[in-house]
Amino acid sequence: MCAGLPPEERPLITDLRNWPAERRIDGDICIIGGGAAGITLALQFAETRKLGIVLLEAGGEQPEAESQQLYAVDNEGELPISGMSSRLRLFGGTTNHWDGRCAPLDESDFQPREWVPYSGWPITRRDLDEHYRHALQICELGQPASQADILKALNTPQMRLDPQKLSPQLWRMSSPTRFGARYGSLLKVQPHINVLLHANVVDIGLRDDGGLVNQVTVVTPERRRHVVTARYFVLACGGIENPRLLLASNSVQKAGIGNQRDLVGRFFMQHLRFSESMVMEGDPYLVSRIYSRHEKESGCYVLGLRLSDAFQKTSQVLNGAAFTYPDGDGDPDSGRNSASRLLHGLSKGHIDHLGHELFNIADDFSDVVLNVRQRFLRPGTEPYARSLRQLVLETEQAPNPQSRIRLGEVQDVLGMRRVVAEWRATDQDFFTCQKLMLTVAEEMTRLYKARVSIPSWLSEPSGWQAHFRDVAHHLGTTRMASSEQRGVVDSSCAVFGVPNLFVAGSSVFPTAGHANPTMTIVALAVRLGLHLKAILT
Repeated sequence: MCAGLPPEERPLITDLRNWPAERRIDGDICIIGGGAAGITLALQFAETRKLGIVLLEAGGEQPEAESQQLYAVDNEGELPISGMSSRLRLFGGTTNHWDGRCAPLDESDFQPREWVPYSGWPITRRDLDEHYRHALQICELGQPASQADILKALNTPQMRLDPQKLSPQLWRMSSPTRFGARYGSLLKVQPHINVLLHANVVDIGLRDDGGLVNQVTVVTPERRRHVVTARYFVLACGGIENPRLLLASNSVQKAGIGNQRDLVGRFFMQHLRFSESMVMEGDPYLVSRIYSRHEKESGCYVLGLRLSDAFQKTSQVLNGAAFTYPDGDGDPDSGRNSASRLLHGLSKGHIDHLGHELFNIADDFSDVVLNVRQRFLRPGTEPYARSLRQLVLETEQAPNPQSRIRLGEVQDVLGMRRVVAEWRATDQDFFTCQKLMLTVAEEMTRLYKARVSIPSWLSEPSGWQAHFRDVAHHLGTTRMASSEQRGVVDSSCAVFGVPNLFVAGSSVFPTAGHANPTMTIVALAVRLGLHLKAILT
């Protein structure tokens, strides 16, 4: 079942750097990737001891510069991807710098929308509801409860939103859970689950007829090669590495595995996030009571706003949401925080990183001006309810086949072709950002006498993409669909034409919604685990 592993190493997380070359590892299921998706999937087999599980993690248990270099990305799109800083190549993956914010996708996110080309999932929200409840436990998000019940329990003042424009949006907050640290000790003591570190998969080997995967080739940082065989394989490497591996594995299928319709790597999406300042001319305590972090026995919550389904349809826009927090509690490199450090440094007679601070101030100049007004013209406001707040907005991005991940000609030190990212945006993306900002600003003004700083770029469609950055929500590159004409994997996440190869993670999302993807990644991995159990037992 797990040949090739010495008995004394089976109940351990094993570092392949300590092995001699040319070892063969056998299992029933081989999981490629040790992040949220891969670890969640392995956990589904903790009690299924008749099956041998091999979990391959490309990094170690701690950050390593050499491993991170393998995530380098060459950008040729309208928006840049920071491949090495947005992802972490170590056990636990990107959960090691995850902030813990979670929400399920909305029911409408799964439905075809006539104003959103390529929209619609081959499954419904109902198909995931049971698995979302399991995801709450894995992500340590509190007790199951409906949004309506949670809102009632929070006992906040009524929001009085215009339902034709905005709906309440609830996020759950994890501690956050670091999947490697949290679940590594559990996986270590399972003799049938073998976690192998520094196991960089460089090729997925198909049978000569291309119908099944029979092995994957693994390379350590020292260039020692090993082979893993299994009955089923699962790619769980994230929205950039999943398509990279499929495209690079082209010895049998020349365009890459699952790429018979040239869809692998296409439809690359992220969430478009931006922020502005908001001055509360009315009662700041009212806003704080609604929008602050709520700690309850049942969990930790943040309340915000999202564009209602009715508004999305009538305005022909994508999904989007917003939340707010007191000024100074957000980005450490915001202009106002740089200005605060600069003033503190002047008072002490010593300034660190002057150029960096001045750049931040210039980049966020309107926020800095509002901050000066708050602190000097209206002093004395208590921090919890201070009237200057940060407003964070995040929108869905439209599925776009011209936005893609592909392979370049440059090779990394393991001989893998590096990723070229062509992250592109559409007019609908810009229009959604504009509508979300203006709608939230209007409602905040109506309800709380807020004065919101509207960014100037929202009135200038040209060059607006420069105001967005990689938020590490890499989505859509192996999209789920009802047929291979529309996607790469089927509703069970099996690659079309290769029934023993599955894909887990956000790369299977056909549309992005506005919600942070971790909770849905985990729910889909739970669902895939049940599917594989049904096949194998």
